[in-house]
Amino acid sequence: MYQIVSINSGLLDIDYHDLIQAIDNKDGTYTCYLKDTATIRPSWKSATQDQFNQAVANLKSINDWNQEKTTEFQTAFAESFTTFQSSALGVLKTYPADAGAVQNMQYYVNLLAANPNKSTVYFKTIEDGKPVLHTRTQFFQVLDDFETFDVNRTTKFDNKIAQVNASPDIPTVQSLVWNDTTPPAAPTGLTATSTVAGQITANWTANSEIDVQIGGSYNLYLTDTTANTATTKTNVVTNSDTLTGLTSGHVYSVAVSAVDSDGNESQQCTPVTVTVM
Repeated sequence: MYQIVSINSGLLDIDYHDLIQAIDNKDGTYTCYLKDTATIRPSWKSATQDQFNQAVANLKSINDWNQEKTTEFQTAFAESFTTFQSSALGVLKTYPADAGAVQNMQYYVNLLAANPNKSTVYFKTIEDGKPVLHTRTQFFQVLDDFETFDVNRTTKFDNKIAQVNASPDIPTVQSLVWNDTTPPAAPTGLTATSTVAGQITANWTANSEIDVQIGGSYNLYLTDTTANTATTKTNVVTNSDTLTGLTSGHVYSVAVSAVDSDGNESQQCTPVTVTVM
């Protein structure tokens, strides 16, 4: 029984890499794969078109929620970044705090730093609607007040995001549950050679199934036909392996099977024989 989780939900944390579709069959049918994130080592599982469509629908419900919250917080962020207040002129004044105004602040910071004898700058306030004359001291007080405002605003925004992410109301979806009992194809292209005493090196063509390539393995079946004994080596994760501790002069038969990430094992490939050095 395989539990397919289409998304690890959380505000601003959508992961579409957990859900892909492959449509490339010559007969016009669909081959779909869903990423199984319920296991320690996530792997891809074959799915029908209906199963894939259901996962897409479930993912959309998460996505809609995330988009709603994202828009809500982006709007709040933009609105909170519109103006701030400072008493640098002796009375409380409201200053613009959009990207253009912040850029102007940096311009005047650089200007005053480059001209230590310059004692005044014109800086815009909302009430007057035009640049107002500020002394150097007043301007830097505006900067200090903006930094305090910006830290407080950012902290409130981040706290709100953390609060939403911790909310039990965040939707979660476990898209599909089904049994995968289809074994992979038997490996092909097996060769076996013995160029070192007591060893056989076996190579074969890697299986093309995604759930063998990711999370799968191979089993090697070794039969000493001279001594009439057999052994099996499991969980070989590459398409080659060296078998050691063999008896020189004995004839061995080697075969390989593929095991997908669900534990389904293929048939053994056609065995090959080799005499050990």
